[in-house]
Amino acid sequence: DDHRLATAAAVLGLVVPVGAIALGLLVVGGISLEAAERRASLVKQMRFAATLRDVRTVTVLRRQLSNERPRRRPYVRLPLGWSPFVFFRDIRAVLRWPILRIGRFLSCNALAGWCIIGVWHNNTTLIIPAGLLMYIAALESAEPIAEESDRPDISNQYPHVLGDLLLRHLPATIVIAMLGGVAAFLPIALRGLDGITTMSIAFCALSAVLGSVMGGTITTLAQVDYGEKGSANQTAAMGIDSVGILLILRVAGPPAMGVLGWLPILFARSAYFHDRPVDAVVLSVTGAVALIFVMFVAWLRFRAEARKWFSDLQQTTKSTYDPAAMTEKLERTKALTEQRESTKTKDSDDDK
Repeated sequence: DDHRLATAAAVLGLVVPVGAIALGLLVVGGISLEAAERRASLVKQMRFAATLRDVRTVTVLRRQLSNERPRRRPYVRLPLGWSPFVFFRDIRAVLRWPILRIGRFLSCNALAGWCIIGVWHNNTTLIIPAGLLMYIAALESAEPIAEESDRPDISNQYPHVLGDLLLRHLPATIVIAMLGGVAAFLPIALRGLDGITTMSIAFCALSAVLGSVMGGTITTLAQVDYGEKGSANQTAAMGIDSVGILLILRVAGPPAMGVLGWLPILFARSAYFHDRPVDAVVLSVTGAVALIFVMFVAWLRFRAEARKWFSDLQQTTKSTYDPAAMTEKLERTKALTEQRESTKTKDSDDDK
């Protein structure tokens, strides 16, 4: 028997490589060189974007590699002219998503729900993949804001403040994320968690949706420059330590928002094992996440104005403490003083 197994293994070790080579020779004639060159170029661009931590560019290039294109016909055709116009325009774009993107979006949220089931059963570390999965799904749900930020030359021509325009895309982003939140809620509700009601689970899913929306939107807008002075100029005056902390926040902050959204389930588990009211704890923590979301909405509305104010403040500070500027100011002051003294001397001579 051992001899037969050794013989079979030797035969397979010879047949498999030869068969793979033969199959490759048969298929290679149908490969398009132009398509292969295009894919290689996209991979090169994706590596460069990943080096710069540009998640939005990586996402767009990945869709091009997988040949994800919007459907010519939407799943449901909505009538034109419905108000609010921006919201329904975003919904019409979502109704043209390819089935692959929809499946990826829903599966990420559903997997996050299964991870939360493990968190409830004392596997606390699963909250990290649950938050990351919600964050990845939020990169899809933030598509309305991303499409607007991809064309800053067009958005700058609208007769609206930029922050107000971004806020008009936020409701559609929340609605899309809530559909994904339903996919995360269903496994938890069907499996059931001891000691927590379905309503509390729904509030936990809502908190996770808000956290993922914050993370996805911040990542989408991280590399965008709306005609103001870039972040490179703003960080030039900072110290090395400050720049390092800023880079860490930019990279780890948005995914941490996805993890932050699932904090109510941790507090609910702690309350359950310590015989405290679970529903009240869930409502309290969800309210705290909602308060952070309100602050995020304010940041989204006044983001461009805050960047402009900070840039102007840097210019003022630089002109105040710059040695060359201070020397020039002292010279001007000295010249004005000498001119006043000469004027006074001339007037006194005329009086005499």
